[in-house]
Amino acid sequence: MPDTVIPLYGVTLLVCPLLVLITVLALAHAPRIARILQSYPWHAYPCTYPPAAQRRAFAVAITVAPGQEVRLQTTPYRHNLQHKHDPHPGVIWFAGDPHSGGVVSPVGGHAPLRVAATALWDRDPQLPPADAVAERAGLAKDGRYVRRWF
Repeated sequence: MPDTVIPLYGVTLLVCPLLVLITVLALAHAPRIARILQSYPWHAYPCTYPPAAQRRAFAVAITVAPGQEVRLQTTPYRHNLQHKHDPHPGVIWFAGDPHSGGVVSPVGGHAPLRVAATALWDRDPQLPPADAVAERAGLAKDGRYVRRWF
């Protein structure tokens, strides 16, 4: 093996396992996103991007009703929605239950991402009981919203 190929071989050995892991995560995550999108329609909501906090570095706040704002965090990995190529940065598409989460996408439908409501992570006792649609989408079980990575 020529000496010029050895660094390329080393980089390949380091990058390939990472790419396989990312692919496996995406394939494992896709059925949950599909269930949510089959259960809930897309709706456009006004949104803001709160300043980054320690745990919730990449959050988006959607206004579901006048005076009612819900904070959502991308999951299972962090993704900065604010820096997506979005012609309408103050609007985001959301499909899901605002109490637990769902899927968000910048206007235009590219890059759908799974999100979870930060109230789930804080174990907010004021969450209402889940409905049948949330159960069908996998966002709830036995009438209670669940926190899952996948």
